[in-house]
Amino acid sequence: MDHINEVTIGKAIQIALDIAQVIVHMHAYELVHCDVKVKNILLDTNDQVFLADFGTCQHGTENSTFIGSRPFAPEITQSDRQYSYQGAAVDVSCLGVLMYVVAPKDIFHEPQTLTEIDINTLD
Repeated sequence: MDHINEVTIGKAIQIALDIAQVIVHMHAYELVHCDVKVKNILLDTNDQVFLADFGTCQHGTENSTFIGSRPFAPEITQSDRQYSYQGAAVDVSCLGVLMYVVAPKDIFHEPQTLTEIDINTLD
């Protein structure tokens, strides 16, 4: 996704939905990608979205190896059980990060005062 700065909010949402569908399909077969990130998202000339790089893909919902790209998802580093985490949760967490990275930055509002933060929290 070399042209990530050109992505509209509509396209960002479509990318997130397409990748979410791929992840849901994989999880139905107990497959976890383990490395959902912008560098592993491909767009063809028609802007069709593809998830790539299945080299870290794991079978099973519970994983025990630290795989994928740093920084690791919180599900890996804060696992309740030593060296064990839910791989599906990692894919979902990485999808959230992907959504933030792909979204146009002009849609985010940076509060200028504490009062503005409080008002926005109440809305």
